[in-house]
Amino acid sequence: MEAKIEIIYAEKLRERRLQTQKFEILPLWGDFEVVVLLLDFESSSGNADPQYRFRRIMLAASYPQHMVYQSQGNVTALKQDKVMKAAVLMVCGAVTWVDRYFSDKLWMSCVPSYLHLNEIRLFGKILGKESRLPTVMQVDGDEDEARQLEKIAETGAWGVYFDAQPHSSGKLMGLIPPALEALGTSDSSNAWNELTDLPEAVLEWIGGQKHALFPYASLSNFGNDKRIGRIY
Repeated sequence: MEAKIEIIYAEKLRERRLQTQKFEILPLWGDFEVVVLLLDFESSSGNADPQYRFRRIMLAASYPQHMVYQSQGNVTALKQDKVMKAAVLMVCGAVTWVDRYFSDKLWMSCVPSYLHLNEIRLFGKILGKESRLPTVMQVDGDEDEARQLEKIAETGAWGVYFDAQPHSSGKLMGLIPPALEALGTSDSSNAWNELTDLPEAVLEWIGGQKHALFPYASLSNFGNDKRIGRIY
């Protein structure tokens, strides 16, 4: 039996459905103003039932792997929360949902801290090996291979750790104190080989600082550009 509420993650699949099926597009309002519903017409199906006008409601969401790289409380994470909450409300709570699951990065609490840090460091080391980049970067199903390679060439292997937009002044003011505290209590920077070796608070701060510190640099390791030394 087909679900009446469906979440579509892959952009290519979403585009293909929009091209091949008939939809009514319904933007929501109020607390859910960033959410758009795609109402799938019953007549688009081969076994259409004339008693009904719509077969199901579809919502577009960001790919799950893409959410790993979103900073806490950014626009993409907030939208993902609203899309998921809207879907849960439409099925009358039949599926469990935790408020601010993505915007507060609550999913990280599901992973033991020790394993979580080691997985991130391992992933960072894999990204640092340029010969593996085309394969690793395919985790984002929304981009084709040509666009992936172009992005890698432009930003370097560490490009995935930087936000598309710089931190606001207000956010920077909140990130600087914990970053300085983390630097004061961390091990020597001589042990930093990958960007993910940085203390978590520093990594969060530097994620929105590429535009200011090294706007034109393609970064794959600490030796790419002398300006990267500013994070020490």
